[in-house]
Amino acid sequence: MDLPQLSVTVLGAGQEVGRSCCVLRYRGKTVVCDAGVHPAHHGIASLPFLDELDWSTVDAILITHFHLDHAAGLTYIMEKTNFREGKGKVYMTSATKAVYKFIMQDFLRMSSTSTEPLFSPLDFSLSFSSIVTVAAHQFIVPCPGVSFTPFHAGHVLGAWLKVLYTGDYSREDDRHLVQAQVPSIRPDVLIVESTYGVQKHEALRGREQRFVDLVTAVVKRGGHVLLPSFALGRAQEILLILEEHWSKNPDLHSVPIYYVSSLAKKCMADIQNSPDEIVSLKGSTVPRRLAVEVISFSAHVDGEQNLEFIKQVKAQHIILMHGEAKAMFSLKSKLEQQYAGNEEGIQVHAPHNTENLKLTFRGDRIAKAIGRIAERKVAENATLQGLLLSKDYTFTLLDPRDLAEFTGLSTSVVVQTQRVAISVSLDLVKWHLEGFFGSVVDGIDADHVRTLRVMGTVDVKHTREDELMLEWESSVTTDMIADSTLALILGIESSPASVKLTMSSHSHHTHADEEDEELMQQIRCEHIAAFLESHFGSAEIDLPDDTKDRLDDPAII
Repeated sequence: MDLPQLSVTVLGAGQEVGRSCCVLRYRGKTVVCDAGVHPAHHGIASLPFLDELDWSTVDAILITHFHLDHAAGLTYIMEKTNFREGKGKVYMTSATKAVYKFIMQDFLRMSSTSTEPLFSPLDFSLSFSSIVTVAAHQFIVPCPGVSFTPFHAGHVLGAWLKVLYTGDYSREDDRHLVQAQVPSIRPDVLIVESTYGVQKHEALRGREQRFVDLVTAVVKRGGHVLLPSFALGRAQEILLILEEHWSKNPDLHSVPIYYVSSLAKKCMADIQNSPDEIVSLKGSTVPRRLAVEVISFSAHVDGEQNLEFIKQVKAQHIILMHGEAKAMFSLKSKLEQQYAGNEEGIQVHAPHNTENLKLTFRGDRIAKAIGRIAERKVAENATLQGLLLSKDYTFTLLDPRDLAEFTGLSTSVVVQTQRVAISVSLDLVKWHLEGFFGSVVDGIDADHVRTLRVMGTVDVKHTREDELMLEWESSVTTDMIADSTLALILGIESSPASVKLTMSSHSHHTHADEEDEELMQQIRCEHIAAFLESHFGSAEIDLPDDTKDRLDDPAII
């Protein structure tokens, strides 16, 4: 059974945050996870390293969620590469596709002002209609040998965790999302984000309380609160927090809450800089009189949550993505310390963009026993014999007699024959065969032909006075025995032992006694030499010169 090997190539989000794109290749199948753009770059430079892959060979593209750094490059791949020349399909959850449409419409609007837009609205429409939607926990088979099941990832609405690849995920329950689920099966490889490295977040309830306390204090003194939250998903969460707090505090009902998405990016840039003064529209300098507080509502796991999740998944290979190099390597170092000297050979990888990892896995594989084998009462640690069938990387063990019933296949037996001209008696042939192989069965076959059976597998039939026919069912072992038998028979006529034996009064049915030990030693050497010649080409016999030495010392071949 060949050792499974998975090829993993990171085309984006390798030691960086942005343009997530990961290529998985296994036994001729290719799956791509995510296809985003990099928010810090523009045009072609914002895309993953697409030239590293022949996109017509892709069997499936899986989009984990609608954020631009995971999905905005999809249209370019579908319409501007040779992806359409293949048979690949694109999958995302229904919730992801619903929001992805609006996100991409806004992306197209923003891109229309660029001198190098990646694609047109028509390209987007064509690609959007080809996307296949799936549901959480649905078992999907895009093509033979490939399957996947979406799990909730707790990052944004519609995000899902694949068996091997997390995308972005969260391990906290909030008001509109459940936390990421740990799959019930143990994957061989976990490809996981490393956004925050080993950094720890403030406790969720603590930061929520600090947030509403700050907002309440500001509005009660007549002030205004600006909340920059341009990541779709986090804005909804903040609005739900405020709605809950407002409902519990009637004195705040008169204070309106506005959400102005088009201003979010500009507001974020201004507040992040936190200048002591700003320039007004009239050109005059105005001192800053607003307070700035930073409270993170990130939908990404922190270091502790990530470590705990990785521990629960128990994958043999851990591949870190979606993190700046410093954060990624801090997490990698922590994991390597944690798994140092582990018996299961757990390995941690932090690939850079375009790096190709070739991973091998545990040698154990599970085979399902069916038919007669499954009906047997088998003791623990017992050895089973049968046919091991592999289909779509699953294994089945069955009795050869059940092959046709369970698979529609049938077995065949190859019978080989070889005819040899001889000028010696069959008794002499039998004597030589017994000297080399030991016991030889002498009998008559169904056609009343005298037959010598060698080692229970090769029949030597005396079909005519001057002809022998070798017959056997072909296999690795029987082919070797047949080759040796043929080589021995071809050497009988030229063997000095045969000449001496036919001139003596010895019966061919009785092996030599002590007086014939010298003759038998020569015969054995000749038989061994014939066997070696049949497999290696040539062999020479060197017997001791002295008669006594011939009996006491071994011959050299």
